[in-house]
Amino acid sequence: MTSPYNARSKKNIGLLIALTQCSLILSNASYAQTNEAKKSQSMRLEEVIVTAQKRSENVRDVPMSLAVMSGDDMRDAGIKSFNDMARFMPNISLNDSSSSLYVRGIGSPELNPVGEQAIAFILDGVYLPRGDYLKPGFMDLERIEVLKGPQGTLFGRNASGGVINITNGQPTEEWMGSVTLTGGERNIQEGEAVISGPISDDFSFRFAAKRRTEDGSTYSVTDNETLGDRELEQLRLVLRYNPDSNFDITLGATKFDYRIETWLGNEYHEYPSDLGAVVRTLDPKLETNLDRRTSAPNDSQYDGNGYMIPLTINVDIGESTLTSITAIAKLEDNQGGDVDYTAADIVALPIHMKNNQFSQELRFTSAPGDFEYIAGLYYFKAQQNTLINLPIYLGANTVFSYLGDTLLGDSLPIVGDILGLISPLIPTGSSGDASDTLVEVNDIDTTSAAIFGQAKWQMLDELALIVGARYSRDVKDGFYGAYSTGPAPIWPLLTGVDFEVDAKVVDKDFSPKVSLSWEPFDEATFYATYAQGFRAGSFNNGATFPDKVLFDAESSDTYELGIKTELLDGAARLNVGLFQTNYQDYQISTFIGLGYITSNAEEVESRGVEADGTIMLLPGLTLNGNVGYNDAKYVKHTNGGCPTKSVGQDPLALVNSARNENEVCDLSGRDLHRAPKWNGSIRLDYVFEPFNWGVDLFAGVDATFKDDELFDSDLDPLDSQEAHWLYNARIGLKSQLDTWRVEVHGKNLSDELIKLWSGDAILASGGHFASTNNPRYFFATVSYRY
Repeated sequence: MTSPYNARSKKNIGLLIALTQCSLILSNASYAQTNEAKKSQSMRLEEVIVTAQKRSENVRDVPMSLAVMSGDDMRDAGIKSFNDMARFMPNISLNDSSSSLYVRGIGSPELNPVGEQAIAFILDGVYLPRGDYLKPGFMDLERIEVLKGPQGTLFGRNASGGVINITNGQPTEEWMGSVTLTGGERNIQEGEAVISGPISDDFSFRFAAKRRTEDGSTYSVTDNETLGDRELEQLRLVLRYNPDSNFDITLGATKFDYRIETWLGNEYHEYPSDLGAVVRTLDPKLETNLDRRTSAPNDSQYDGNGYMIPLTINVDIGESTLTSITAIAKLEDNQGGDVDYTAADIVALPIHMKNNQFSQELRFTSAPGDFEYIAGLYYFKAQQNTLINLPIYLGANTVFSYLGDTLLGDSLPIVGDILGLISPLIPTGSSGDASDTLVEVNDIDTTSAAIFGQAKWQMLDELALIVGARYSRDVKDGFYGAYSTGPAPIWPLLTGVDFEVDAKVVDKDFSPKVSLSWEPFDEATFYATYAQGFRAGSFNNGATFPDKVLFDAESSDTYELGIKTELLDGAARLNVGLFQTNYQDYQISTFIGLGYITSNAEEVESRGVEADGTIMLLPGLTLNGNVGYNDAKYVKHTNGGCPTKSVGQDPLALVNSARNENEVCDLSGRDLHRAPKWNGSIRLDYVFEPFNWGVDLFAGVDATFKDDELFDSDLDPLDSQEAHWLYNARIGLKSQLDTWRVEVHGKNLSDELIKLWSGDAILASGGHFASTNNPRYFFATVSYRY
């Protein structure tokens, strides 16, 4: 692929830097005009408290790069999804439909239901192994923290790329509540209610409920309806028993349901002409342009439900605290469906997945002081069951006949003969009947145990040393089987089925961490950190030969230098961090015609810089901005995937993709996918009282930028998105005590059409399909809280 630094990209980067410079000039000018009388509490930014090191502390005291957004911040910006959130955090790429998240170019693929996450998800202190738990989105959110780089010491398994640490609202000793109603274009309807308060002197509770529905933005010319519709529901009840100041028990229960009527992508933007000619005889309305229109029927989705029940016990021992977090969680998900993305009955891929887990963490947190520490034990056990069916329908007969007799019969007789053999095997009947089904069964029992600790020594008033380590043992007992169920033996001709693999994967890891924090003066803290991370090996789904079933563990080493500041008497903050992370045996997923197969790239490097800042220009006028640069590369990847070719370009393409025998490319030295070089955002918010009305008017605008981005690990330029800006705005009225609000938000004001993800089409070699963002839309929100 050509270098991403095209003219448009450089122009956009220049614009981002120019905006940042202008904001700094504006901030200096504004502050210079502010007299001493205005240097009051109203000109101080609120303190940011995080739990990134498993104790509550100021974000300045955490020697790592992390991005933080509070629930109020997200409400003010009209952020309703993880996709929206990610655009305000540097070096993060996300597709919330498939729960795929990348931090600094490191992440997990869109499709491997049994693969391990590179980014650990922590919800109210509980580790969740599947991003699908987050599909319902936010509810009663207190704070979300994104910790970047390996976080193995305190968060353990599968945090090699970072951690998303989500904290929800907790029971209160005084009565409070809120109701929020939202409605807008695309039939957006959302309601959220929260109530919290005391039951008695010792008991308190918090209950939250939310439901959101909205239409998708891609139109099916076959069904005359939209694809991508969403229906999300959540309920949460939290009870707290606090008989005295030294002891408390918190029991929570969260139940959720989600249905997202799209799967991976929903429209073609590239389709091989040779295959298109025959498919159009089955689907005359076949759409191959990226225009939010498709001939695909509404037959694919993510449809799931689950629950999580955590029990947290805190016992104060003097000024120290012993904490126990016990949790169970369950997730059941049905996804996939019609994946030829046409109106023809050719191929489907329904996936049924169940996940059950139990976890126990026991940790001791010392009192704060010149020497403080955390030590703990962790145990995790999970059962993962996955069933995948890949039926070839009778409508495929037309495709095989055309490819075997017409297109390839003369140019490549051997392949023509193979496809010619398949065609007569397909029985007669309706086009929607299955001629042969590939069934893949995967059952994995995971057991993980760890011991961890971290200590902080305040060597001097301005100098602190942090040392930590974690030892873990991860065991997977797994079974994988792939079978053909007939009636026609099509899959045995194309693949190595039938076969079964029983295996035990054992990984042991020691992950140390060392940080040095130096505060030479009150306004700035410098830090340096070294840490290691680890991601366990696992099983593949989609393997059609036994030697493709397993892949190895990965390890990582990260180095980070940074500064965190508080300036202008607390009216401004600026944080800058430089990072470099090296991965050995990086787990990478490559498309092979039937799905994604995970293997290991020998060495990957991600390095760059991140900066974020906030300044209160005047009372009520706040400017936020961030910028990230990320240079992520395959240092050595000799067994990489190649861009897929159509059958006309490579007559063996279709057969090889089904056999997991795609062409191999050496990608060493090439850029990593999901790692745009530049990204950033700028946001301006203003709150003031107009004409002494007794109410506040608030307004805000923001702009986010993302550089050229590759979506697929084979680095095919067809699966990419050019550099672009997105613009949003909002305006509203609220009471001065913020008990009620009425507001209107506009999203994607320039009406940009961009890809959120793009990849190779299943069994349509040379085809590419994508999911896209929503067009310009508006919504209104009314809220009341007390």
